[in-house]
Amino acid sequence: MPTTPAVAGCLRCYARFACLIVVFSCSTAMAQFGGPRQDEPTRLVPPDTGSTVYQQIEAMEKRVQAARLGLQVVDMPLDQVTRVITQRTGIPMRIDERALEDVGLSTDTPVTFNLPEVAAETLLYLMLKELDLVYMMDTGSVLITSPEEEESSLRAKFYAVEDIFNDPNPNYDILIEMITCCVEPESWEELGGPASIVHLRNGVIITQTYQNHRLIQGLFAALRRVQKSPRQDDLPAMISISPHSAQSERLAKRLQEVKTSITLTDAELGNAVTAISNFGRIPILIDNRALEDVGLSPDVPVTLQLGDVSIDYMLDVMLERLDLTTMIIGEVVIVTTPEEAESELPSMLYPVKDLVRYNAFTQRENTKRGVTLEFDDLIQAITTAVEAESWEELGGPGSLASFPYADCLVVTQLRDVHRQVAELLEQVRKAKPKVTFTQPATVVVQSMPAPSRPPASVPETHEDESIIVMAYAPEKSREGDFSREDFVRIAQQLKQTIAPQSWSDQELFADATHSGLFVRHNRSVQRLISSYLANQGLVAPPIEEEDPPTVLERQTSKENITPPAINARQGGDSF
Repeated sequence: MPTTPAVAGCLRCYARFACLIVVFSCSTAMAQFGGPRQDEPTRLVPPDTGSTVYQQIEAMEKRVQAARLGLQVVDMPLDQVTRVITQRTGIPMRIDERALEDVGLSTDTPVTFNLPEVAAETLLYLMLKELDLVYMMDTGSVLITSPEEEESSLRAKFYAVEDIFNDPNPNYDILIEMITCCVEPESWEELGGPASIVHLRNGVIITQTYQNHRLIQGLFAALRRVQKSPRQDDLPAMISISPHSAQSERLAKRLQEVKTSITLTDAELGNAVTAISNFGRIPILIDNRALEDVGLSPDVPVTLQLGDVSIDYMLDVMLERLDLTTMIIGEVVIVTTPEEAESELPSMLYPVKDLVRYNAFTQRENTKRGVTLEFDDLIQAITTAVEAESWEELGGPGSLASFPYADCLVVTQLRDVHRQVAELLEQVRKAKPKVTFTQPATVVVQSMPAPSRPPASVPETHEDESIIVMAYAPEKSREGDFSREDFVRIAQQLKQTIAPQSWSDQELFADATHSGLFVRHNRSVQRLISSYLANQGLVAPPIEEEDPPTVLERQTSKENITPPAINARQGGDSF
């Protein structure tokens, strides 16, 4: 029977299908029973990740960070502004229309903005801030959206930071506390925000907004700059953690150095600011939205007459009369309200190695505990002497944290308070104490001569004898007779007199505080120290006798037992 074309086509399809079944069955059988014999072992090839979402976003970030842009538009629709920016920079931009609708805006929202060429990311941030919008990185474009939408799409980044510690046993809790204290504190989950930070291996994983990631990157860059500098004298008194810190430092310097005279009579604020900006070649932007919130506008009249003063001082005097102030973002000076300035506090890193690492009187390097005490004293002095009510302890916006691994303070405060902190530290550095230790302190009642060898009455110490810490304070009849300098002198004399060779051990110390001495030594030496300091008018609770060790404890103490490793987050107090 002859086959028709239709039947022949069906037979061909059936044959192909049967071949596929045979091939599939053979492949399955080979997979089950190991397949054909091979001379080389099978290799697992990792997937190609050359075009991951992560890398695409990183590439977009680099394009934005490298671009520069100037913009002058009046009542131009937002979508048209984005097209202009794309034409000038080559950076694709997209508007999240749904997010804008949720906050009552649209692609037709008019934009009025005027700023000369600056970093593109600074210009975008300032332009969108006027509309209460933000931008974030997408895989193929820069996305304009609302702050609420950005908070729901935070990005996690891993930062390797072992070089910032420069220590084999880093305590990452110190780093985490510093970051959460000084970089947008209210954004972290501890205070109800969406951001998080966690230690992992040789770094930290941080989930934050793009702008806060940039601040954290600037902070790490500033810490590395300090670590790599061989001398503190080569560093500025304070270092901005802005991602554009170099431009910010040049701008702050120019505000101080450029001087001129000015006479204004009922001039509009906007015109006055433009004239100052053009003369000093300094980008100055008026925060119109913030001024509207307090019932002001760029048309408000100003009257001013000053001769041969810096632009920084000129702006301060002119704006103070209107209850306005300035802040610096990137390389731009912003004229705004004090309330808005408090929401954009700049963070500065202060290198203070010369004030904390070495004893002010002996110039010898402090112990680890000594460095911690010096930091505590310095922080107490700053928060007490410089605008005390502006610090968070008293309900203010400012914060301060130490990072002893780099001998730095990180301060988040208003520009004027930063100036005061820098001036205070400069005064302290210039007034170096002039103290010699050849004579005993004037407050000492009776001095014990340094013995040439340990006294016969000193009990023999044993390796298994416990180390204890004692706190010595003035006896009641002598309270108020001692200053911290007196305690420093007594501690120095103590170490020269009692068991002088033992103090080279890093684990033993005699540190002065404002109220007395902390001494760490074994029980036998502590008894001598108590007797010695009692003659100086310092007393401590009686030293309790240690219970005699059991046979098992004596046997265990003689065995060579390696102590358990210290967790980096729990131990590692070295810096």
